[in-house]
Amino acid sequence: MADRMGIDFGTSTTLVSNRAGEGPVRVLPIGQVDAWMPSLVGYGSNGVVVGEDALALPERSVIRSIKTDLLTRLSVRTISPPMGPTVDLEVRPAITDLLAEVAARCEQRGFPLVGRPVRLSCPANWPAAPRLDLVRAAKDAGLDASVNRMLDEPISAGVAWTMGRFLAGKPAPEGKVLVFDYGGGTLDLAVLEVVDGSPPEITVLAAAAVTEAGDRLDQAIAGELRAEAEHHPALAALDMEPEDVQHLFRLAATRLKIGLSTTPEQATRLGPGPGANMVLRYSQRQLETAFSPMLDRALRLVWSTIRATELRRRGAATPDVIRKMTEGELAKGISWVLLAGGMSRIPAVAARLTQAFPSAAVAADTSLRSPEESVVSGLAYDEVVSDLNLDRPAFDMTVELVDPSGLCVANQHAYPAFTPLYAPDQIQRGEFLLGRSAEITNPTKKRVTAKMTCRGVDGRTLPLYIDGVSEESLDVSVEPGKTVWFKLYVDGQVVLGYRQLRVDRWPVIRGGPNNRIEFVTDSRGYDDQRVGHWWGERN
Repeated sequence: MADRMGIDFGTSTTLVSNRAGEGPVRVLPIGQVDAWMPSLVGYGSNGVVVGEDALALPERSVIRSIKTDLLTRLSVRTISPPMGPTVDLEVRPAITDLLAEVAARCEQRGFPLVGRPVRLSCPANWPAAPRLDLVRAAKDAGLDASVNRMLDEPISAGVAWTMGRFLAGKPAPEGKVLVFDYGGGTLDLAVLEVVDGSPPEITVLAAAAVTEAGDRLDQAIAGELRAEAEHHPALAALDMEPEDVQHLFRLAATRLKIGLSTTPEQATRLGPGPGANMVLRYSQRQLETAFSPMLDRALRLVWSTIRATELRRRGAATPDVIRKMTEGELAKGISWVLLAGGMSRIPAVAARLTQAFPSAAVAADTSLRSPEESVVSGLAYDEVVSDLNLDRPAFDMTVELVDPSGLCVANQHAYPAFTPLYAPDQIQRGEFLLGRSAEITNPTKKRVTAKMTCRGVDGRTLPLYIDGVSEESLDVSVEPGKTVWFKLYVDGQVVLGYRQLRVDRWPVIRGGPNNRIEFVTDSRGYDDQRVGHWWGERN
């Protein structure tokens, strides 16, 4: 079996994993100091630099959190080199430069990435567009990447923990597992259902993410430190640009935050030169006060994500009942809470989650050298990742109206691949969306056929197997002037007009002859057949 390679291009750090045969996962040391390489891009006197080389540049010459630009669709960042005018740096080529450096370092260490299939990770809230952009950047760096081999970060962390226990001969974490992946740029959540087996079977019930994590806390701490040091004489002696001074406070905040994971109080010096004369102090109590609002918002996302798992179950309670479920009732269904990501080291995180889930075991993956390695480790378990039952489809669904001559008279992109089937903020407000809907009207005076097809994000049409019979599309007849509707429920039911099917597994679409999506006829008939009146009204 060929080596499996994974790349976790994170907001703050980039890591690479390797797994040979059935052996353990190895996180490759690609950093100059640590196992990881900083996910930094800068512009120096000789052009673009990445990783540790960018750390030596002034803050105004560095792009931090460039990964988030893929989600926000920001294509250009303006930065200021140490000397000369500002430079407009294209985001995707800059990420290509970073990934090319990762590949070069792996080559130097005897683990070539070029020419091998590589699995990438991404936040749980990424739709198809940023996934495709990251894959294109990786391909431009010479890597064999595919959007069909990408995996949501909290899901990968859960796979690493589950499989690590399995290979170590420990019992699988049976039941529902809440993965709480608190990193530098995002809080990623996943609720997995694990069934013991060889290997364990993992089903993804729900996943969500928000772009508020370690960076935001560092900024809050840095603001406090800066305000306290306002009149310190060493501050006035610093001969630096204001943004560079603020960067020193931010670095100090990060050092203090990390140190407070093990001691009740920490002290650090602001920086070199006159900054060495300024000692900054911070306590766990101050940290908990600064962190409390963020942690409150994180818990609200936790409850909404768990609530969404109730929508996933076939034969689930009505939305009205799910809305009224208390936090205590939701917590009873969780058997395990897995802490992942660097922010999970903060004692307040484990304390709050232990309080919220009194009957669950709150654990970290102790087989890893650091929490930052959890995501990249899961990417190397290809035999499990390739057959995961996901929480949303990895393919597009399109509805076309075709007249008797075969001419397409109307069409609609009914479901874009990887789009969440519910919105966490709406669930928090009690406004359940049970999936996605679309409607399309026959504009002709003839009877036409509505055809629903599924396509991979690469544009290839995927064969449908309906009750075991291969079909090119799901078809229904539409009278002149009439409207046909498409509905996709969280629990896997698909409705096209009066035809109701369901799929029990949302597969990761892979290359090769076995690409297929299997539907079975659903005769329960719970769809209310009324466009615009189905959200939250199903019994």
